[in-house]
Amino acid sequence: EPVVPYLLQAMKDMPVLWIWDNVEPVDGFPEGNDSEWNEVERRELVDFLREGSETEAKFLLTSRREERRWLGDLPAVVRLLPMPLRDRAELAQAVAAKRGVRFTHLPALLPLLEFTEGNPLTLLVAVSMAVREGISDKDQIASFVARLRAGEEEFDDEVTEARHRSLGASLRYGFEHAFNETERKQLALLHLFRSFVNESMLRLMGDPAFDWSVPEVRGLDQKTCLALLNRATEIGLLSPTGLLNYAIHPALPWFFRTMFE
Repeated sequence: EPVVPYLLQAMKDMPVLWIWDNVEPVDGFPEGNDSEWNEVERRELVDFLREGSETEAKFLLTSRREERRWLGDLPAVVRLLPMPLRDRAELAQAVAAKRGVRFTHLPALLPLLEFTEGNPLTLLVAVSMAVREGISDKDQIASFVARLRAGEEEFDDEVTEARHRSLGASLRYGFEHAFNETERKQLALLHLFRSFVNESMLRLMGDPAFDWSVPEVRGLDQKTCLALLNRATEIGLLSPTGLLNYAIHPALPWFFRTMFE
C-alpha cells in the first residue's frame, strides 16, 4: 500500500527536518555515469519533494553540485563555505576534550586549523591524531603540520569506519567509484604536487620525448587530461582555479601517495 500519501499527511501536522546526504547518485555520479534511479523514480521523487515542501517539513539535500538537471528550480541552493576559524577552534577543543585533553594555548593550534582549510572531517581526523600522539606545544604542532603537508604523516583513521567519520573512507568512496584502474594510477601521481596541480605539468610527466617519462601518463593528450582532472574536481578531490590549474587540499598528497604506493 503506498506510504507517500500518509507520509505527506503526517508532515502537514508535524514539523520535520529531513536531511538527505549525497543525492548525486539520483542523476548519476560522476556526471556521465548511469543513474541508480530510472526516469519514473526521479519524477516521483521530485513530485514528493515538491508536495513535501508545502507541508511543515523542511528538506536539506547535500551534493557536490547543484542538481538542477533533475530538480530544476525546486531547491534554494546554499553554497557551503569553509568552516570559520573560530568554529574550527571550538571543534578542535571539543575533539580533544572527548579524549580528556585540553589545549591551553590556542594560538599554537593555528597552523593545524589553517591546514584543514575549514574541512570538518579533516579537522576531526587531524586533531584526533595530534591528541593521540601527545602533540600539544607550538613546535610539536608545527612539525606535525609540516609532515602532513609533505604527505609524510599517515592519517591513521580507520577506513572501515563510516564515510562521515573516516577521511580515508570518504576519499576512497569517490576515488574507487568514479575512476577505472588506469585513471586511478594516473591520479595517484598527484601526490607529487603541493597546493595546486597544473594540467600541462602532469602531461609533461608523460611526454614520450623523454626517456624518464612515466608510463601511466605517457602520451596523455590535453583533452583527456582535462577531462580526468575535471572529474576529480566533481567528486571533491580538486578545485578549479583557472588557467588550467587546480587547487589541491593539503591532506590529499597523503591519500594519493597511499594510492601510488
